[in-house]
Amino acid sequence: MQQTYEVHHFSYILFSIGPCIIDLIIAIVYFVVAFNVWYGLIIFVTMTFYMVATIVLTEWRTKYRREMNRCDNEVKAKAVDTLLNFETVKYYGAEGFESERYASSLT
Repeated sequence: MQQTYEVHHFSYILFSIGPCIIDLIIAIVYFVVAFNVWYGLIIFVTMTFYMVATIVLTEWRTKYRREMNRCDNEVKAKAVDTLLNFETVKYYGAEGFESERYASSLT
């Protein structure tokens, strides 16, 4: 599992972050050569702020996304469990219990 995680991160860096940084360097060099150092500095500061803001906001949003996925999986598991065992639920008259259990997982 750890090896897969490392390969995924390497692939992400190689194909997502790497080209972005290379593009940033090319833009800075172009603006410094074509215009002057101040334009290159403006590009650097702007893109640095953009990348930091993107990383911070993504990390902030990820914790809510994980919680949402966990709750969604819990609801789906209870629904599947109830539907697969509907005969047992009917036999023991546990419809109310299962309905309450499912409703409690929705809130």
